[in-house]
Amino acid sequence: MEATTRKYLGETLWRLTRLDDARHQYEKAEELYARVDNLSGLADIKNKIGAVHFNIGQMETAIDYFREAIALHQAVGNRSMEAEDLNDLGIALRYLDRLSEAKPRLEEALKIQFDLGNRQMQAITLANLASVSHGLEDYEESVTLARNALKIAQTTEAPMARLWALNWQGVSLEALHRFGEARDCLEEALAITSDEINNPRGRAGTLGNLAHLLMHQLGEPSLAGQYLDEAIAIMETHKLERAFGGRHIDAFRSLRARLVEGEAAGKDRDG
Repeated sequence: MEATTRKYLGETLWRLTRLDDARHQYEKAEELYARVDNLSGLADIKNKIGAVHFNIGQMETAIDYFREAIALHQAVGNRSMEAEDLNDLGIALRYLDRLSEAKPRLEEALKIQFDLGNRQMQAITLANLASVSHGLEDYEESVTLARNALKIAQTTEAPMARLWALNWQGVSLEALHRFGEARDCLEEALAITSDEINNPRGRAGTLGNLAHLLMHQLGEPSLAGQYLDEAIAIMETHKLERAFGGRHIDAFRSLRARLVEGEAAGKDRDG
């Protein structure tokens, strides 16, 4: 019962975006589940610890935890959580650009989710597969997968899946030079992080995606700079190394510095 209480406390802290505090409670629960040989509880808590490392940006550590969780969930016969572990492992591998490893994990997760009829997880995994297709530069496929994810997410009231699907649809549309459609998707995604969910990593990533579009394609450097400033501030406040989409905070800082240099060069020309 103490382990279960610590798990729920960790989940509450997670929702408050206090990730370090959540991890501390999860690790205490992990010790207790291991002590009493509760494999089901241990499997679940391994997934949660992995998720904390994933959200902070520590992908290699997250992958280790997800692999342990998969083995334990298989041992206790929990196919639903096995699919969730596979999904989480797949997207962590994707963020390390290990695309050939990521894709089969996500496809395996999706198969289980369709077998079980888990619609919300179907939407999440389809969005993650859209991410892999984007990484493989198959942008049309990425848009198709993201739209399929979005349809399911809208019918199941899953705002996180909607956020991810809209982002991958948006960045893939940008790659296809459909800039107006891309902006619509990304602005809708940004509204979700304002109105429906508290997700710093998701908001920072969406701000970064919008800033990239505005800076490189739409000629709006001032607004791009505002979005980058907010994204950097969010990541510094929450101690995040990577935002949604795998973008590192240093990439945002570099992009912001280029904007400042461009502004300075423009002033020199005007002078």
